[in-house]
Amino acid sequence: MYKIGRKFIVAVACTALLGSCVRDYPSQPILSVLAANTRCSGTNTISISGVQPLYPTSAPNWNDYVEADGTTQLSASDTLCSGSGLTYSSCLHGGLMRVAYATNRSSCEGLSVADGAGVLHWICDDSTGSVRLISVGFESGKGLADLIDFTAADFRTNSIQVTDSCGVHSSAAQRWWNNPVIADPPAGNLNTSSAIYIVRSNLQRLYTITSPNIGLVVQPGVSLSGDLAPGGIVVDVSATRYLWLEGDFRLPNDLGAIRLNGTSYARVHNVRIDAGGQVATWGLRMTGASNNRIDHFTFSGQGDFGIRLEAAANYNTLFDIKRSNGWQSLVQLNASDNNIVVGFLTTSVNSNAMAQTSGNRNIFLNGASIFASDGFYGGAGQLSLVNFVAAANGADGINFINASKSTVADAVSSHNQGNGVIVSNNNTFEYFTGILEFASNGSSHCTGDLTRGIRNGCGFDELSDYSLAFGADLTSSFVGSVSSDDSANTTAMDGSGRTVGPISDPWNFENRFRAWGKDAGAFPGVPGNLGLCTTNCRLWDFSLRNGDTRLRNRFGIPNGSLYRDQVWTAGTLSACKTIPGALWQSNVCDVPGAYDAATCAGAGGGSGTWQTNLCSSRFLQHAFERPDDGIGNDNGLCESNEDCIFAPNIGAYQGHGSLVLIGPIADGTITGVRLYRYATNGR
Repeated sequence: MYKIGRKFIVAVACTALLGSCVRDYPSQPILSVLAANTRCSGTNTISISGVQPLYPTSAPNWNDYVEADGTTQLSASDTLCSGSGLTYSSCLHGGLMRVAYATNRSSCEGLSVADGAGVLHWICDDSTGSVRLISVGFESGKGLADLIDFTAADFRTNSIQVTDSCGVHSSAAQRWWNNPVIADPPAGNLNTSSAIYIVRSNLQRLYTITSPNIGLVVQPGVSLSGDLAPGGIVVDVSATRYLWLEGDFRLPNDLGAIRLNGTSYARVHNVRIDAGGQVATWGLRMTGASNNRIDHFTFSGQGDFGIRLEAAANYNTLFDIKRSNGWQSLVQLNASDNNIVVGFLTTSVNSNAMAQTSGNRNIFLNGASIFASDGFYGGAGQLSLVNFVAAANGADGINFINASKSTVADAVSSHNQGNGVIVSNNNTFEYFTGILEFASNGSSHCTGDLTRGIRNGCGFDELSDYSLAFGADLTSSFVGSVSSDDSANTTAMDGSGRTVGPISDPWNFENRFRAWGKDAGAFPGVPGNLGLCTTNCRLWDFSLRNGDTRLRNRFGIPNGSLYRDQVWTAGTLSACKTIPGALWQSNVCDVPGAYDAATCAGAGGGSGTWQTNLCSSRFLQHAFERPDDGIGNDNGLCESNEDCIFAPNIGAYQGHGSLVLIGPIADGTITGVRLYRYATNGR
């Protein structure tokens, strides 16, 4: 008792001299407590202003866009988006960006910020001399639905929470948007200015949208489907801009779920579509629709294509998309250019998993195709297929027909019933680079010829410089067939991951890499596991196993000297300037694989041109851009001065869990990149 009392007396006596007391009595915990109490009392509480639009003149409401004309997303001029840019990133969704001020702070050091509902991703910025708390995107898995009170048909009230060493400081609760919210509209045209339409029950209605600045959100737990007469489109959007579509769609007897016709600056976010047993239905059709962003998209059930881009649907960004258990492809690209697809998974479809039948300069990054026909069908030229795995498909892993001057970088193609890679018809001057590995393909690992980038037997041709191996046995790479029920899925199961009857829940799984498929034995199990399953189906998981060495941890942390160029079709300097991150480069070859003038001159049968007028983006290998962080241009490619996510694996799965900072990478041609990784890599 005496010692305790003495310590207390010493502590009280030293309260005014805390620094020297902590130094002279370092073992006394009560001193640290008193120091914290003194530091955190009174005026040290953080004062947080009311929340307001970051761009109040041009973007006070949700679905308002401003020109991306600043040096960062946080410094735009608050000018209304003109729509003249060539990509979705040419403008900012300013309506999402809210700001508050920590009025009695001068620095962001030691501060972290979130909202009370945990919906938006916030950053702290002190570059202007004030401490600004700014929303820049959504936290993982969240969307506009999480900001809406569906019962009251209004935006929820929310607050900002700033955390420092003294605790959590909250702003007053407010509604941050004033858009009208209209519940359960009747079938027809949705045209109330700046309205957010919400669907609160399982409705069978067809909607059209021809006005700008419209949102349509389906409440979680219910779905929107069309009427019972065949041939309808559930949401038909035509010749407009600045839209938000979100929620679940079911297609009992309809032609399609969503059509974007001549539409730009639309965000299709957290959309899940199930075709059920309808063969002729489709998911998302983009006809002449450019500068749109599709993210966290899922298409399941028999149906036709998941996403079709056609008739000059250019400069769209597709991020984290999935197709499972159906008839046709996840993505079909026809006569459309300069699209970016990052993170794609196709499983158990009867047709080609991914297909580009015409178009140029499209890039596909971090993908996997399993239990389909062709894993990737390239019927047109100048595409880039980067970091891809084709496994256990019924035809060829990679099938290029007339895809001249295309690039394949880091690919594994194994257990396919046809070829691992086939390059045929009028293909010329393909470029195969990075890892190229095969095992157990039914026909040949490589079928090619002179001038096609690869020869029969996988011999080198033209400028190809791949690292070749034939031991890529993937039988133990994926988690594979699951022998226990999925706690997130409501489909009736028998206790061992097998359905009892038809699939009632095509969407909800314990992780994003699970899907329904056939039950014909362990992976690969072809041909028995190929194609869609309708009854007595098996739960599959295409995450990588912890112990895998064929696909997992194949790449080390990159430095800025490891980069690739993606050339766009923009033919003038002024057009190139409207593509965020693009460079009007003077040292680029029109034949892939040539990085100096002498090599370029001899490439392509002597037709290579070392050009001074090519528009291209230069991006880091083995990484992709961190989306919605308020730093980069959100095109999915990891470019200079962006925060990015490390991609250590081959294929779609790059880990899971929270993001952990690795740190800045060594600069090279790519500079100023800060790299993150997922906390867990493998299951």
